[in-house]
Amino acid sequence: MAYVRRLPSGKWQATIYLPDGKRRTYTSTLKGEVREWGAVHEARIRRGDWVEPRNARVSYEEWRGRWWDARVVEDETRRSDAGTLSKWVDPTWSGRLLPSITRMEVQAWVRQMSRDGAGASAVRRAYNLLASMLGAAALEGIVAQSPCRRVDLPPAPPKAPVWFTPEQVRAILAELPPRHAVAAALMCWTGLRWGEMAGLRCGDVDFGRGRVVVVGARTQLGAWKEYPKSSRSRREVPCPAPILAALGELIGDRGAGVPVFVTVRQGRPLSAANWRVVWAEALGRAGVPYHGPHACRHTAASWLVQAGVPLYDVQRLLGHESYATTSRYAHLAVDAHRPVEDAWNRIGGMRALDQARPDVYFTHGQRTASHIVRS
Repeated sequence: MAYVRRLPSGKWQATIYLPDGKRRTYTSTLKGEVREWGAVHEARIRRGDWVEPRNARVSYEEWRGRWWDARVVEDETRRSDAGTLSKWVDPTWSGRLLPSITRMEVQAWVRQMSRDGAGASAVRRAYNLLASMLGAAALEGIVAQSPCRRVDLPPAPPKAPVWFTPEQVRAILAELPPRHAVAAALMCWTGLRWGEMAGLRCGDVDFGRGRVVVVGARTQLGAWKEYPKSSRSRREVPCPAPILAALGELIGDRGAGVPVFVTVRQGRPLSAANWRVVWAEALGRAGVPYHGPHACRHTAASWLVQAGVPLYDVQRLLGHESYATTSRYAHLAVDAHRPVEDAWNRIGGMRALDQARPDVYFTHGQRTASHIVRS
C-alpha cells in the first residue's frame, strides 16, 4: 500500500517506492485522489510497466527527434531511413503519446502496411526502425517496455543472386564507355563492390604482384570512406592481367592518392546516380535484362563456384564477414548434387529411364511411380 499522510498545509500526499529504492509522491487536497494515485502506480510497479509520470506526456514527434539526432549511422543509411519513416512510420504514429502505443496496434500497423502494397522487406525495414525507436525509449525510461515484441512479420525469403553469363558480359562491355568498361570488368572478375571499385586509388593497384588492395570505398554520392563495408572487406584481391594492363593505361603517371575511376568531363569521383544511368543504357543496347551493378559481384562469385573454386576461397575474395553469405552460391558448385546423381546410377530400377517413352511415366496427366521403378 502507498503511504498516505496529511501535510501541515492540510493537503494529502501519497508516497510510493520504486524497485531501485527511489520514491515518488503525489499531493492533492482530496484524500481519495491521492489514495487512488498510489494504488494505480503501485499496481503498475508490480506489473513492471511503471514509467515516470512526466514521461507519460512524451509524444511520438518529440521522441522521434531526440532519437534521430542521437543515432550513429552512415549518411546513406540515414537518407534511406528518412524516406522509410516519412512514408510508413510517421503517418501512423504522429500525434500519439509514446506510452499509449500498444503491441496490438503495432501488429495491426504491420498488417496494414502489407495491405497497402508494401513488400515484405519494406515492412520489415519500417518495423525495425519503430522497434529501434521504442527500444531506445524503454532504455531511457520513457516507456516501461517496448510494444515491439512478439510481432508477426511477413516472411522475406532470401533472393537467389542474379549473375551474367560470359556472353552477356562481353556484350555489356562492348556498349559501355571505355572507363566504365574497365570498371565493370574489374567488378565481374574480382567481385569488388561498386563502392570499392569507385573508391580505388592509383596507389591501391600493385602492378608488380598483380593485386588490387581494398582499403576504402565511395558512398553512393561519391564521398570517400576510410573503410569498406566490414573488417573483412579490407583485403587484397588478384587481378587478371588484361584488366591490370587496362588499369595501367588509366592510371598513367597520376599520384597514388588520386581515384582511378573519375568522371570523363570534370574528373570528379564517381557517383552511383550517374553510373546507373550509363549502366542501364548499355544493358539496353546490349539486349541484356537489367540488373544493378551489384550483379557484377554476383557474377564473379557464380563463375568461380561453377569453375570448382571452394566457397571458402570465394569468401576470402569477396570479403564476406560470414560464410553463410557466401553459401548462397553453393547450389552452383559442379559437385553440389553429385551424391544424389551417383545414387541414381546405383538404383537398378532407373534402367527403365534409358528406354523411356513419355507415355511410360504419364497416364492421363498423372505421374505413375510404378512405371519408374519397374526394370
